[in-house]
Amino acid sequence: MSATPAQPPPGASTTPPVQPISQRNNQMRHASQGWIWWQQRPKREFPNEPDPQFKLVPDDLIERMTTEFNLDPGAVARMKKDIDYLDHELLKYFRETDHAAKKYQNGFRLYNVRILMLATGATLIGTLQAISLAFSPSLLLVLGALETIVALYTVYVVNTRSTEASLDSWLKNRRQSEQLRREFFRYLLYLPPYIEGELEYERKRKLSSRAASIYADQFPEEPSILESGNPTMPGAVPPSTAYSPNNGTATSAGGAG
Repeated sequence: MSATPAQPPPGASTTPPVQPISQRNNQMRHASQGWIWWQQRPKREFPNEPDPQFKLVPDDLIERMTTEFNLDPGAVARMKKDIDYLDHELLKYFRETDHAAKKYQNGFRLYNVRILMLATGATLIGTLQAISLAFSPSLLLVLGALETIVALYTVYVVNTRSTEASLDSWLKNRRQSEQLRREFFRYLLYLPPYIEGELEYERKRKLSSRAASIYADQFPEEPSILESGNPTMPGAVPPSTAYSPNNGTATSAGGAG
């Protein structure tokens, strides 16, 4: 008797979660066939420049969410206006740091793969040398020469390690890009420190200033919880409105949970 597949509870959404947006091929994130570790292997040839067409929030994603969640047209128009500002003024900094992080990550992994292969080769040659003592001592000279070549090449790889294999640079650029990503979504969702009701130019000025600090590796102070507009918090500012995808209307940022 075959088991009946479990059904989702009434009212549960069957929409698949949105995958993270990246400049690299997103198919690698959810490939159903083949070895995923092989698809994500480091590449010898890596693009020197970021993708100039990359968008943090693609147009097709906005249209799909507008249709699926019946979003308020006014809120969508305001969101598109904010996204256009990001695309034209600040997204280039995210593209640059995100691409640099991937480039350093690729170089670091490629360097370690080379070292691992050389170490494996040296171990294999050493094993063959030990075996050849009993079966073919004449091979010792050949194997010894190969062992010397592998050792010399390993020294060469270590001493000519490219700056593109820097772990510190990988982590630094990844931190900057993810901080910029978070800052941009705070801006789009009217989350602190971008409070609803302040002048538009003030929101843009604040975003530009904080993004410039992050790009310069000087991370700004995190927004205070008192800016969330939670009316139960003593001294909190009046509740701000932020866009909610649940009903396509504005909702209190302090009650978003």
